[in-house]
Amino acid sequence: MNAGLVDVFGIAVAAIALASAVLLMMVHKELGPFTGLSAGGKWMLMGAFGMGVLAFGFKMAVAAVMSGMPERAVAPLIAAYGGPAALHDADGRSFDDRALPARYVWQPLPAAAPAPPDNPTTPEKVALGRRLFNDKRLSADGTLSCASCHDLQGHGGGDGRATATGIGGQVGGRNAPTVWNAAF
Repeated sequence: MNAGLVDVFGIAVAAIALASAVLLMMVHKELGPFTGLSAGGKWMLMGAFGMGVLAFGFKMAVAAVMSGMPERAVAPLIAAYGGPAALHDADGRSFDDRALPARYVWQPLPAAAPAPPDNPTTPEKVALGRRLFNDKRLSADGTLSCASCHDLQGHGGGDGRATATGIGGQVGGRNAPTVWNAAF
């Protein structure tokens, strides 16, 4: 075992002992009386909570064993893998499970939204879009515009609320999503 793992394992043993003591006190002095459990029920509750502590201890023991012998534990698995065989789906088609080459590499959005070549952005179109976005006459009852819920300057294109409020005070099931980068 390497020295770093010995330190972690030592801390884990102390943490398990402390957690067990805390569980014992918590169940017998607080949770048990609060729920009206009998002595047997308290032990059962402590056992249920203690399973998490035991699972953590088991995980630490496995980590200690595996790190102490990586050649014997991991190297045979890597050698045996060698690459996947062709897999078949329900229709009998075969496919290879190896990672496909990346077709798309993440990159930041451009500074300006791309305009279609046959419909270039003009100052007049931008002004029209701004007027339509703020025009209340486009709503069903003439009281709300897009800008009523999608505050471009104050709330990042959303409404800043937990749930959206619509026509006639109707409350939606979620907030108004942002419209920033909608052109992309």
